Amino acid sequence: MFEPHITGVVGIVTALIAWSAAAFVFSQVPDRSIARRFSLLLFLEGIMIITSWASPTNWITDFDLWRTVNLAHVVNDSLLVAIYLPTIAVVVDSRMARFFRDSPGVWIPLVIGLGGAAMALARPEWFIGSADTAHPLADERMTFFQPTPGGVWPYVFICLTLSYTYGLIATIRAWWTADSQFSKRKNGILALAFGIRDFFWGTMFLYSTITLFMGIVPTLDEVILSLHIAGVALIAYILLTLYGVASAQLFDIDLKIKWTLQRGIPV
Repeated sequence: MFEPHITGVVGIVTALIAWSAAAFVFSQVPDRSIARRFSLLLFLEGIMIITSWASPTNWITDFDLWRTVNLAHVVNDSLLVAIYLPTIAVVVDSRMARFFRDSPGVWIPLVIGLGGAAMALARPEWFIGSADTAHPLADERMTFFQPTPGGVWPYVFICLTLSYTYGLIATIRAWWTADSQFSKRKNGILALAFGIRDFFWGTMFLYSTITLFMGIVPTLDEVILSLHIAGVALIAYILLTLYGVASAQLFDIDLKIKWTLQRGIPV
């Protein structure tokens, strides 16, 4: 059922970093809105990489188990669509993203993402195809599932690419229009973090969309190499966003302490 090898270690390490960061954010960030949304995003991104081919997923030799893991990956991608922009809206103070912070804007990605996840569970053949549409790759341990004609999986990639691109533009705009040195520094860190992640993952989702629509089956080596690079980019993004959010929270706490001390000292 499993054939462990060195390929997949990047996915394990990246997932552990993402989940550790999620636990840290949830327990340590004072702003509960940021803590809840950002920790959930990090948790889902850990699942995204651990169910990808840069992880023990490609150790699986059992056909049915491999298909189940790939379905979990599709469901998780849909959940990322649901949570990504609402998270950007609370982490980054951007006019472009502010619409997705509360109702009614927050419901747009939620409905699309949760609807996609529910559809994947109800009609998995629309997303990952079936044994009849399987295309063997260079490595005998793996089988790539092409969706059936008219499949929905490419549209999940498109939604993710659009979400990442919009979030990146909103973050860069927040950095560009920042009215204080601290805001410019914080948003600059976040823009760099999202830029690294969105460039690699957005490019990969776009490439996957094009190949799926054109019926092109990439080789296993191409898939694994691209996901390993994207996994390293995800680590950089996690660490940078963690630093940006943590430094912002510490700065805010420091301001509150100074304000309290100034109010408490008689003139």
